[in-house]
Amino acid sequence: MSVKSVKVHVETIDKEQKEKYTEKLDGKFTMIKSNIYIRYQEKKSAEVTFKISEEDNQVLLRRKDNNIENKFLFDINQKTKINYATIYGRMPLWLETNEIKYERDDYKGSLKIEYTLYQNKQMLGKREIRLQFTD
Repeated sequence: MSVKSVKVHVETIDKEQKEKYTEKLDGKFTMIKSNIYIRYQEKKSAEVTFKISEEDNQVLLRRKDNNIENKFLFDINQKTKINYATIYGRMPLWLETNEIKYERDDYKGSLKIEYTLYQNKQMLGKREIRLQFTD
């Protein structure tokens, strides 16, 4: 297992609303077998972990904030179901991953995920996550 402190630059883009959220944070890079974990704490208090499976080309995003935890599985080969947690309860959503682009050189790299969210068969929006990490 390899652990290293990294600088994380994260952007979340809502393509329909044309909104962009950007943060630069301190994080941790961990490598266990063929999985890469990027962890950081958002300024809003949420704990965020990206688990990048280099063999399967899948990304698991875990976000925990005030005892509410959500997990998003990004898989280019299939739609995935999410039980999105809110303070009012869980809401079933579907996630269609349109693109996963990942590059890494030791402890530096980038991740780009484009996805579409659905509730039942209604599209809720198109989103993009861009993550850059450097040592």
